[in-house]
Amino acid sequence: MAMKAKNLIYSISTGLLFLLIISSCNYISNVHLLSRGSVEQSNFLESIDFENRHGLIVVKGFVNEHDDTLEFIFDTGAFDNKITQSWADDYKLKERATKDKSDSQGNSNEISMTLIDQISLGNVDFKNTAAGIIEFPKNSLSPCIAADGIIGANLIREANWKIDFVNNKIWITDDFSRFDELDTKNIPAIKFKKPLLSGTPKIDISVNGQELGNILFDLGSNGSVDLPLSLKNTIFEAQTTQWDTTLDNSSSGIWGTNFDSVFSVQSDIKLNGYESTNADVNFAEKGFPKVGNDVWEKYDIYMNYDKKRIYLKPNARFNSSTKKQDFGFIPYYHSDNVWTVENLVLGSPAHRSGIKFGDTITKIDGKTPDQFYSSFCGYFDWVTTYLKDKTSIQIETRDSVIEIEK
Repeated sequence: MAMKAKNLIYSISTGLLFLLIISSCNYISNVHLLSRGSVEQSNFLESIDFENRHGLIVVKGFVNEHDDTLEFIFDTGAFDNKITQSWADDYKLKERATKDKSDSQGNSNEISMTLIDQISLGNVDFKNTAAGIIEFPKNSLSPCIAADGIIGANLIREANWKIDFVNNKIWITDDFSRFDELDTKNIPAIKFKKPLLSGTPKIDISVNGQELGNILFDLGSNGSVDLPLSLKNTIFEAQTTQWDTTLDNSSSGIWGTNFDSVFSVQSDIKLNGYESTNADVNFAEKGFPKVGNDVWEKYDIYMNYDKKRIYLKPNARFNSSTKKQDFGFIPYYHSDNVWTVENLVLGSPAHRSGIKFGDTITKIDGKTPDQFYSSFCGYFDWVTTYLKDKTSIQIETRDSVIEIEK
């Protein structure tokens, strides 16, 4: 019996040692992949156009000198590039390591990591950058924005950038002084930190007078200010605050949706000399601390990766307000035949009219889902436009007809 016990202990120890070695090799491979990257050209200032799709930046690029024009979300909040499995197969991109990848909704999956020899944006060639190979799930909205992948911070860190949301242009340079219209001596700089193996910028902000650090500067988010629920009472503890409370199972990361309760309030935020008034500040259990394009689109953005500085110049949208009263719910794609209520603001016109979270909707204004669109991405385009300018709608559930007015 003693010999059997020793053999068992030896077998377990050997197995654990083997797993430890495999895990260590995988970690080293990821470090090697993510530490690589460079730009082919020098002394350049290149401009490229982008499309603003649902508040996100979409750029066109080429991979490994192939002729296919691919579309990517430009995302400073993404640790690394992403390319879809189908393109990875077509381009024969080999798995070099594996990595656990979480998204903004707290969902997680293991993905393969590869090395892309060249990603070209305009005439700028980014060499030897790592990318995760992903297959979007059916309920992910990411491929509806850009079907082919994501330009992540491990590529973005290799250059300096200007983002112009008014004219939908990006400038790329290896020499930040080429942005000679920017007087860096007379406007404040937002300092940022970044991880060793990526370029995801983390900044300091002030919300309601409370200083907060390590907030992600996220051009891959079309939201405003998102914070963890644990900070809610710390930031607003001494005040009587009127909260908007939303039951939400419709917000999407690259791996799809996840249920959360979101508490929202409007507040001024400050960023080292810059101030954004009446910004939406959202607190949620799964809230990852970040500031998205609902704030940044009001500025021309200059990102100096050489010195880890961000500069902002107010643009034509700075004093404009795009916030409109809405119905306070989202009819979420369930099938070609019905919607379900997966996002509901408590106390909103929809809620007061009798709509409940989880309700099944069979018709809107007398029409079924397949009369509005024919695909999940078609639904996404429809839901972001159809309800926006209406002042009243008719909702049919399985057991009632409800009229909702804003």
